[in-house]
Amino acid sequence: MNEFCTICKEETNVPEDRPVSERRFYVEAAGQLCRTCFYESYHPTPEDLAGRALSDIQTHEVFKNPWSKE
Repeated sequence: MNEFCTICKEETNVPEDRPVSERRFYVEAAGQLCRTCFYESYHPTPEDLAGRALSDIQTHEVFKNPWSKE
């Protein structure tokens, strides 16, 4: 019997008796995921990364204008 994806409930090609250390797309505390759910959940797009980087930069004091009245 194979494992089921914990997100979409589709059957994966991972046997239930395979140790988690030998599984692909296994997430600790979440369980076994299918390939699609794994990449959708844990691999952000370049646009996501750029947006996060920009918001991180904007929160650092060193990038703020010292003469700004904000």
